[in-house]
Amino acid sequence: MVVRTEKRLVWDSLVSVYGGEGHLAEAVASLRQSLQEETVEPTADLAAALELYAKYAAGWRPEF
Repeated sequence: MVVRTEKRLVWDSLVSVYGGEGHLAEAVASLRQSLQEETVEPTADLAAALELYAKYAAGWRPEF
């Protein structure tokens, strides 16, 4: 048996929680700034989430 896992974002819920894609983009930009300033510790999971965010923000959606 082969098991395949795939990371996904619950995009519509994230957009709703942040009050729109623009506000979500601002939050992500702030997070990226905190990473540059080293006030947030970088992790592999955080890097993967930011990469996935970029894909979703560009219009990509996973196949179901």
